[in-house]
Amino acid sequence: MPAEAFARLHAAYGGRVIAFDHHTLTHDPAENARRLIALIPDGADLHLDVLAHSRGGLVARELAQNAAALPLGRRRVRIGRVMFAGTPNAGTPLADPARLRHLAGRLTTLLAATGQAGPLGAVQELVKHLASGASGDLPGLTAMSPAGAYLRGLNAFGPHAHGPRPRYRALAAEYGPPGDDGVFGEGVGNDVVVPVAAVGAMGRTGRVPDTHVLERVHHHAYFESAAATRRILTWAAEAS
Repeated sequence: MPAEAFARLHAAYGGRVIAFDHHTLTHDPAENARRLIALIPDGADLHLDVLAHSRGGLVARELAQNAAALPLGRRRVRIGRVMFAGTPNAGTPLADPARLRHLAGRLTTLLAATGQAGPLGAVQELVKHLASGASGDLPGLTAMSPAGAYLRGLNAFGPHAHGPRPRYRALAAEYGPPGDDGVFGEGVGNDVVVPVAAVGAMGRTGRVPDTHVLERVHHHAYFESAAATRRILTWAAEAS
């Protein structure tokens, strides 16, 4: 994210900003959420807005939807709004076990084309597991499979039973003209990794009411987009 945009976001929250660096491939989003809770002092009362990229949005949904299953102790964590950027709320076909080599190839192509270091760690970890034949040991990745047990469970929830429903907003993206690339199908818009439609679909919890689609933005470039940062700053300024 451009420094000026991040400074404005930081100021909007009075400097009360935290980042959560979590295991992306080897832990599923529920485990990520449990580990985040463990970092919060017992007895703390937090009211959070969440800005999440990709599967980080599934971690946010764990906090919002499944609070009763988390080891909260005397902690209280309330999610006011969640802003998704390229989150596979309905999954991505590239996370299906049979397509993990396609995913590694696409991330490698993005790395080569953009010079960004963002996908590098994921590429290295994924290639290592594919080479060893241990791709089944990547629950954080298979959690994004559209037909997988994890998303079926997360998307089976009805309206939030453990507190008020957060205000959901989302950014999706089309990197190029939709075509049949052999993975997403004919005419399916996508950001190279996640289909546009999968960002706004949340199963029985309903659709994201405000999903803004960016053009010519790939999966690892959401926060570099001026249009995206303007939208994020607007959402962050909305009254709760």
